[in-house]
Amino acid sequence: MIANEDSQDVAAIAGEDGDSESSCEISSEEECSAGEDPGEDCVDEDDEIEFFTETFAVKGSYWEGRYQESLVKCMELRANGENVEVRTCFESDNLRDKNAIKFEVLYFAAWHIIGYCGVEKIPKLTKAIRLNEITSCKLSYIKRQWIQEVSAFRHYAAVSITKKGRWEKNDPHNKYNSVL
Repeated sequence: MIANEDSQDVAAIAGEDGDSESSCEISSEEECSAGEDPGEDCVDEDDEIEFFTETFAVKGSYWEGRYQESLVKCMELRANGENVEVRTCFESDNLRDKNAIKFEVLYFAAWHIIGYCGVEKIPKLTKAIRLNEITSCKLSYIKRQWIQEVSAFRHYAAVSITKKGRWEKNDPHNKYNSVL
C-alpha cells in the first residue's frame, strides 16, 4: 500500500483488523496501476514511498495450550465484530532461540502470545523491526485443523505485516541462535 508517512496515517493503518478501504493497497505481487490517480492518502508530499505486505505463518501455536486459548479468544472477538490488535516483538529471553520474534494479540487489556515467526523469516523481520520500517501488523486469519499426533482440533493463524519498501527474501540457511 502506498500511504503518507504522517504518524496519524500510520496509526490508522496499524489499527485496522482486516479489510482496507484504501484504493492503493499493494502486496509484493501487485501494485497500483501507473495510470490511476492514487489519491491524497497514497502519495507523500516529498517522496513517493511504497509499502509492501507479507503474510507470516504463526509457528508453534499447535502445541502450546496458552497460545490455543489466545487464538480462541481472538476468534470470539472477531466473531463479535471487534478489532484484534496484533504486534510483533523480540523475545530475547527465549531459551530455544535468542533471535525469536513473537506475535502477540491484545485482549482484556493485556498482550498474549499466539506464536512465533518461522526461523527462515526471522532475519528479514528483524531488520524491518530494527530499522523501524513496520507500519502495520494485522491478523490475517485463524483456522482450525485436525492434528493426528494429538488427536484433536487445533487453531493456527497468520499475520500480515506491512513495511516501508520491499521485503527481503527468506533465508533458508538461518538457524536458531544465528548471528544476525
